[in-house]
Amino acid sequence: MRLVVDTNRIIAALVRDGVSRKIITHFDGELITIGFSMEELGNHKKEILKKAKISETDLEMILNKLFSKMTILDDKIIVIYMGEAKGIMEKIDSADVPFIAAALATKAPIWSDDKHFKKQKGVKVLTTKELIEMLGQKL
Repeated sequence: MRLVVDTNRIIAALVRDGVSRKIITHFDGELITIGFSMEELGNHKKEILKKAKISETDLEMILNKLFSKMTILDDKIIVIYMGEAKGIMEKIDSADVPFIAAALATKAPIWSDDKHFKKQKGVKVLTTKELIEMLGQKL
């Protein structure tokens, strides 16, 4: 199984050693994200450090561990699907168009707890709860 990982799941895994981190580090399949995730994480770095109550060194260590489990999809692949993705997501949340494009390119569902993803019908979206139920004992 492959999944496109939304940045909110990566942030959740950075902030707390909980279910999102466990899924990322133990997932028996392919986890995919986009380069934009790194930019978004950089934009929220101070907030993440504050919520996680960790040092920058610890953040980098955890981030490296998480990203070692994920493939960063090349922008050249995503750009091919951006037009279709805009048609699906632009009126809902244009910031998430690249994630829709990544899902279209990889034919993989998106793993996200952002409710707005569920407002579109172009790609499958799994919440953490749905993913856990689907994986069952495999986690």
